[in-house]
Order: sequence, then structure tokens, then C-alpha cells
Amino acid sequence: MTEPRRFGGTTRRDFLRLTGALAAASAGAGCGFFSTEPTAPQGAAGAAKGLEAPSLAARVQAGELPPVAERLPRTPMVVTPASTMGVYGGTWRTALTGPGDGFWLLKTVGYEPLLRWDPVGNTVVPNVAESFEVSADGRTVTLRLRPGMRWSDGAPFTADDIAFSYNDVLQDPELGGGAPGWLRAGGKSDGEPARLEVVDPHTVRLVFAEPSGLVLLYLANTEETYDLLRPAHYLTQFHPRHGGDLTALVAQAQASNPVDLFHRKASEGIGDVAHWQNTDLPRLTAWMPSAPFGQGNEFVVERNPYYWKTDPEGSQLPYVDAIRYAIVQDNQAVLQMALNGELDLHQRHINDAVNKPVVVDNEARGGYKVYSTVDTIANSATIFFNMGHANPTLRSVFRSKDFRVGLSVAIDRAEISKVVYAGQADPWQVAPLKDSGYYHERLATQHTAFDVAQANAHLDRAGLANRDAQGRRLGPDGQPVSFVLSYPLGIQSAFANVAELVRGQWANVGVTAVVKGLERSFFNSQLGAKEHEAYIFVGQGGGPEAIVDPISYVPFSPPPDSSAGYAPTWAEWYDSGGTAGEEPPEPTKRQFALFDEIRGTVDGARQKELMAQLLDIAADEFYVIGTVLVRPGAFWGVVSDKMHNLRDAEQTVLASAFFPSPGITFPEQLYLTS
Repeated sequence: MTEPRRFGGTTRRDFLRLTGALAAASAGAGCGFFSTEPTAPQGAAGAAKGLEAPSLAARVQAGELPPVAERLPRTPMVVTPASTMGVYGGTWRTALTGPGDGFWLLKTVGYEPLLRWDPVGNTVVPNVAESFEVSADGRTVTLRLRPGMRWSDGAPFTADDIAFSYNDVLQDPELGGGAPGWLRAGGKSDGEPARLEVVDPHTVRLVFAEPSGLVLLYLANTEETYDLLRPAHYLTQFHPRHGGDLTALVAQAQASNPVDLFHRKASEGIGDVAHWQNTDLPRLTAWMPSAPFGQGNEFVVERNPYYWKTDPEGSQLPYVDAIRYAIVQDNQAVLQMALNGELDLHQRHINDAVNKPVVVDNEARGGYKVYSTVDTIANSATIFFNMGHANPTLRSVFRSKDFRVGLSVAIDRAEISKVVYAGQADPWQVAPLKDSGYYHERLATQHTAFDVAQANAHLDRAGLANRDAQGRRLGPDGQPVSFVLSYPLGIQSAFANVAELVRGQWANVGVTAVVKGLERSFFNSQLGAKEHEAYIFVGQGGGPEAIVDPISYVPFSPPPDSSAGYAPTWAEWYDSGGTAGEEPPEPTKRQFALFDEIRGTVDGARQKELMAQLLDIAADEFYVIGTVLVRPGAFWGVVSDKMHNLRDAEQTVLASAFFPSPGITFPEQLYLTS
């Protein structure tokens, strides 16, 4: 691979210190991190495995599949296992809490971008693309694909698939709506779209009119990259401009129109349930659905016979035959499965500080171990007010900085840490972590001291000095200030407890919050429709990824992004290039200009300077309220004694929305023993 120019964000090596202890632990254990280059075998664990899974070998013998050598690309991606060479077989047991839990599918099966992060999040490395080059001026990215690589149905994967995805889907006004900002000049939402050149069947080139300083980070992100990885040979038949008369297919699929038909067949992303409901959709992932998602009380994905990675001995991955997701009602059911030893690898919904003691105490009986995860969230329970709400009274109240500051200092964060997080959390606003490379002390620490007198003073200055006979503050309309404080069910049990504590603390200063837990899909639909009032979710952007996705600090992306609901109309204005939404105030427009400049420069030092200015304004404006930040080690996962190669159970695994774990750790090299 040609060494890429290391402009800001291409490598986190200069910024990430979170994983220093993690690296030391690995060195102490005598094992390196994963390599994607061949190395000497490390000793097989179990029986000789051969070059393909026995189930696939049987299909070859039956004439149902070509030999494994013909199913692999000319240069497969070689993944060196974390500890030992694996053996084939077994079903990985995990769980989902319903159709709104698609992110766990992305994190376990779906992380196969064109490029990818290494397992500790230090560097962008090849993945679907065999190699990549970036021009010195940051205007051209060349991606070389793997000759002989195939989709899961055996059809060749070539540059034509990327060209179709970009030109015929992403830039189609009805299907894709145009290139996103990261694929435009300077990374700007209103910039000129990149030109995609097909150099040869296995080489594409993205050419930008202006430098695109963060493009490699986006190419290593599953959701963004999926826009460029659609199977042309399959989807052309459903394309409104290429598929001919689609009337019969629209009726057969019970779609509303040809565009709806295409989205049902193609899906809009790995986290979209439709992606897992169409079993005919060819894929590049290690496993693929055996039946549509949503049928019955489990969802199963089975090995892809054309998967394009091997271990150093030349054995085709994945080792594990299948992944079975039990579809359960709630987080408590997942927790019970963990305690019963019914999960082979899981780290979602149950992995908070409250549950950890009982899960650790049960390790021997349950036949599993608890491992720690490093999460790069910016805040564990963040409060977002909808400053774009249609109700003029709520909109006016929510837009008052004094209102937000007053409610912030009315929060007793020590009580939240003690009651909700077993004392394992510290007062913190929404801000990059100290070791992220973007730490901003004022943003992190301001307005965190519990002070009822100061809270009352700020709320009075917000124009809410008048109260009714019950002590409730009256808004501009003369009515008591009251709003719904919602949170999504099935994400973190802590949200409900934080919401109830905050409700009581705010009542003490005359503000009424009505707490409601909402089913995740309904919660998302409310965000998308801008109908939410206030809600609790994690704050994003605590790690070095803050420069790519600073959504908690500047409202550049509209909902249903769960961290974007505080200024949806301003986000729409920016996202549309000023043709939709509502023009924001000058400080926010200045942030948009800074973010555009960050995305348009390849100078890492300059990017950091601009990011510091953007965070200065975020601190001045104080858009959202952070409560606490859970300390390192408080988040965790469970891995059964039968599951191997998750490095070591005693070590820490990087986990966040930007670095999807366990996907970042090459789950295809995990294996099971009896």
C-alpha cells in the first residue's frame, strides 16, 4: 500500500492516548494486535481445519459451489488472529431488543467499509479496497480493489459497482438526493460533488475540486461507505431509470412507488432494518441473513461462501458458522441471558455500572468473563432541548441560554453518580475527553456545580420569574413551563433513572418535566419530525472522532441522528445549503464556516486550531446539558468461555459509535469451542 498523506484525522496516532494502557496490556500478554498481513502461524487451537468450512466443502462436493480457490480474490485480505488460529463451526449467540436495535447488527456483522480502522482505532487501513493513495494536495483519492473478489451470490465485485452506487443511486435526486458533504469539494454540503473516475475494472478515483481533509475517515465508516458499495448487477433491475416498467415489481413488493421499491430492495444503510429483510440482496459481509429480519423470535445470519478474507494459513474466514440473535422484549431479558450464560459475546444495552457487579459475581456459574470497553462518548446522559420546536413558547424558552444554564446548575450530579452509576461517574458537560486531542476545559466543566440559588437567578433572567400558587414558573404565555423529557427504551437503563432524578431536581426550581420512555423507532420518528420537546441520550464526540462528527458541538446534521435534535431547523438550513430549515444565529453560522474549513484543509495542525475555535463557540452557546461521564472501565461486555480471539478477556476493547465494536476487532476471526 502506498503510504497515504497523513492529514488531520487520517491517523489517530498523534491524538489517541485512550488506548495507551490497552497497548501496554497487550504487550504484557505477549501478543500483538491484529495484523492484516500474513505472518507465521501461531498454533492451531483444536482440530485441523482445512481451507474452508466443512459445510462449504460439502457443497463443493455436491456441485453447488465452485472450489474455495475460485471463490476467493486473487489477493485475499489476510487477518492474523488475536491469539490462536481458529477452528470452524458453531453459532455465536447474542441478542437484539427489536427492530430499533439495528446498530448491533452493524457492529457485529456490518462493519465492512472500503477502508477500516485497525482494531485499536489508531490508523486507517485497507479493507474492501486492497490499497489506497491520497494525493499530496488532498484532492484525489485512488482506491484499488481486489481482482477476483465476489459478492455473496458469486457475481464479481468491480469498479462498476462503485460507479453505479455513486452516479446512479447516490446522485440520483429521487434515490439518493445528491452526494453528501464528505463527497463534495472541501467536505462542504454545498460544495461541488466529487468526480468518480473508473480507471480500470479494479481501480476508482475520487477527484475533488477542493481538498477534502477528512475523506479517509469517512471511507472507514460503515454507514458512509455503504453508499458506495451497492451491487449493480442486482439493483439495476429495480432502478427507476434502468429497470424498465416496474409496475409488476412494485405491486409484488407492496411498495408505494418505484423509489420505495428500490429502497426496500437496496435499503438505505446497514443500520436500516430493510437491509436485513431482503435475503436476496448480495453482500460483502462475513455472514448474511438466512431469513428476513422480523420473522419469529430470533434472527440468524450464516456464513458467506464468497467471503474474501483468510487467516495466515490460507483458511477462508469466518470461523464461526452463524450468528443467532435472540429477539427479546427489553434490556432485562438480555441481562438474564447473560447471567444464564446464554450469550457468547455481547456488550449492548446491559453494560452499565449498575449491572456490572452482579454480572462479574456470576462469571463462574455463567461460564463467561467480563471484559472492559473504552467508550469515546462525550457524556453518559445528555439533555437536548428542541430549539426548533413548532410551539413558539417552547421554542422561545428553550433558546434562552439562561434557561439552559439554570437547569444545568439545578442538577445534583453527585446524586446522579451515586444513585444511577454506583459512584462511578463524574460531573461533566458534553465535551471531548482529556486524551482526545481536542480537550476543552471550559466546555467540559462549566455549569456543573450544583447551586440552587444560581439556578433560580438564571431562570429569573430567562424571563421566568413569575410563578403560580404552586411555585411553578410561568412562561411567556402565562402558563406553567412544562415539557416532555423523553428517552429511548432499550438503550440504557440509566436514562430512565437520570430522567427521574433530574425531573425532581428541576421541580425544586419551579420547572416541570414530564418523563416518558419511548419505543426506539417511535423515538426516532419523533426526532425526524421535529416533534420532540426534550430528551436524554448520550453525547457524541468524546474521542478524536469529534473532528469528523462534532454533532454535539455544532448542529450540522439534522435528525433522526440521536444527538442532533437540539437545533433541527438550523441543521436543515446548513444541510440544504440555506434552502430549507431556519437561518441560525451568527455564532452558529460561524461554526458552520469553521467546520467547512476543517473539512477543506489537509493540514492537521490547522484543523486542530479550527476545531478549538469551533469548541470555543460551543462553550459560549451552551447548546446542550451534560450530566455525568462514566469513568473508564465502567462499561463492559461478556464473552463466553467457549468464545476465543477477543484478544484477552482481561484487556480493554475500544467501543463507540465511530469505532463499532466488536466489528473493529475483526469478528470473522473469532471462534468457538465446545
